Amino acid sequence: GCVASAIDYSPDMVALARARNRAACGEGRLEVLEADAGALPFPDGTFTSAASTNAFFFFARPDAVLREAHRVLAPGGRLVIFTVAPNPPGWMAPPPIARRMSFYSDHELRAMLERAGFAGAHVEAADHRGYSLLATAHRP
Repeated sequence: GCVASAIDYSPDMVALARARNRAACGEGRLEVLEADAGALPFPDGTFTSAASTNAFFFFARPDAVLREAHRVLAPGGRLVIFTVAPNPPGWMAPPPIARRMSFYSDHELRAMLERAGFAGAHVEAADHRGYSLLATAHRP
């Protein structure tokens, strides 16, 4: 079997994730840690895959986050990012929250992945309206 690791910067979200996944955590199939995505608490080359879902737009230092993802992935490891595209409708990013969010175009996201050392970066619309982006890349 595999063991999944999850991180969140918020202690409240870590507690909620642990509570919602009590069985998996108790069985050793999942660990949920409080951590900064820009300074991951894992050794180099730990993972075969990594994902960020609806979080990338909150990272104050996205380049550092991508460098860390690259560091903790084993060669050939794959990164997947699901994020909100620029100019989302208000219901996706209400104004009080949107002020703390950063949105990147497909070109910007691809360039960020390449700067972090990823190869095969591909970014596409993740829904038919273009509100979300799905980015994939791998560590060479």
